[in-house]
Amino acid sequence: GAAAGELMETFSQVAGFYVHFKDEKVPLAVASWNVKPLGFVREKRHMDMTVMLDFYKHLDAFLLSRKCSLAY
Repeated sequence: GAAAGELMETFSQVAGFYVHFKDEKVPLAVASWNVKPLGFVREKRHMDMTVMLDFYKHLDAFLLSRKCSLAY
């Protein structure tokens, strides 16, 4: 698990995101994880809204897939 530094197991259970600038290379370790890379463009900060919408779209899909069907 995460206590032993094995993050691949952790990211198989939770929604993970890697926020970076698009001109920076994604590390190989991060590329092998089950995370959604979110890349911002330094020169086009007006496009930040599209990255934010992509974040929420991915998060909503993840939460919907894990939704409990029990009625309380």
